[in-house]
Amino acid sequence: MLGMLIVEMTRLDGQLTTGASAKDAEHLERLLVESGKPYCVVRAWVVVEATPFYGNTIAVGDNAPMIMYAHHAVSHSTGAVKSGEAVCSGYALKYDGRGVLETVDTVYVLLGNGYRKRASPNTISAFLAPAMD
Repeated sequence: MLGMLIVEMTRLDGQLTTGASAKDAEHLERLLVESGKPYCVVRAWVVVEATPFYGNTIAVGDNAPMIMYAHHAVSHSTGAVKSGEAVCSGYALKYDGRGVLETVDTVYVLLGNGYRKRASPNTISAFLAPAMD
């Protein structure tokens, strides 16, 4: 059952969301320089918000806890993720809704259209668990 929930969570469907594009290049370059963090550029992505069982978003300050899963990395500034590999972020510190999701150690640039959806905290934790070992 949990495996099916994880597959559903990472599937490319949900609320269609616009990401970054070439017209955002100047803004993105400034943001990446200011952050000083490594960055990862991705395509075919899904932003997943953690929600309680009754469908309401769990609020943490002004942001909901969320992660990003991408089926295709375009590039990573340090080479930690190879082009074409899938990649999953840790929990986001910030998500601007325009194609930039920042975690404690990486800025993700979400290119093109992607999706936004919800999943239970248990599903997200189970998905992230192997990466935390």
